[in-house]
Amino acid sequence: MNGVKKLTNSDYLLAKAKDSNIAELINLLVLMPDEADTIYPQYNKNIMAKYLKNVITQELCLIIIKDTKIVGATGGVLSRFWWSENKILINSFLFILEEHRNFTNAKKLILGFNKLGEKHLVPIIMGTSDAKDMERKDMLFNKLGFRKLGGQYGVGV
Repeated sequence: MNGVKKLTNSDYLLAKAKDSNIAELINLLVLMPDEADTIYPQYNKNIMAKYLKNVITQELCLIIIKDTKIVGATGGVLSRFWWSENKILINSFLFILEEHRNFTNAKKLILGFNKLGEKHLVPIIMGTSDAKDMERKDMLFNKLGFRKLGGQYGVGV
């Protein structure tokens, strides 16, 4: 997955994000909380830029491009299980603009992220924190070979 990879039967491209994508990624990802059925804290673009720089430097951020515009992205961090030395790849964000949200684009981002875990020889955990349409999201991840690992619950979010 070096550089840009053409997606089958579409005008969408899957690519590893670059530093030059940070500003556009921020503009995309600030839309994510607006669609969520949760109350997230206000975002800070400087914090987002530093975080994205780190994720991009580690080649752990993938983007979907259509007509030179980023329309979807996923990214995460290599971490450790809190009880173990074993590493794990955990996604921090997965978002596709609603008008570009379809099975093919979601599949490419999710399976692309899975390949990053395979490259690092670590398991991955992906999820969603927006609390909307969970049945459909469960079916998507299940269809792509993931198993459900519990759930998340919140107070004040």
